[in-house]
Amino acid sequence: MRAHSRTTDAVTASLLLAAAAAVFAWAVGGVDLLGEPDRPDGRLAELAGRAECRPTMVAEEKQYRVASCESGSRRIVLATFATERGQRDWVGDTILEGSYLDGDLWIAYGEPSVLPGLQQRLGGTVRFIDRPIS
Repeated sequence: MRAHSRTTDAVTASLLLAAAAAVFAWAVGGVDLLGEPDRPDGRLAELAGRAECRPTMVAEEKQYRVASCESGSRRIVLATFATERGQRDWVGDTILEGSYLDGDLWIAYGEPSVLPGLQQRLGGTVRFIDRPIS
């Protein structure tokens, strides 16, 4: 009977370890347990992979990273940010007119015709800027 208890304890421990690993993977975004769309967390490599393009780093600063990303004749700019304020400031200083895809600590900027497809792959909100240039 004592051997049965050790076996039961080993099985219980294995099941608890597997459950903890599954919860951890879900918490960090590795597993979609709830059936919700998986959204990028702002990493350039992940964004580029989802956008199906090859990134080339353009700028890497403490508050942001910017890459030019190409796929065939399609070219987009991807940027990730350390803070929401940094994202707002960068967009305000850099994008004078046009549309871009606004995500959680990231943006994608390119021809308006590519944004709907990018939005399906990346999520985010399409935003428009039309500022008079003085």
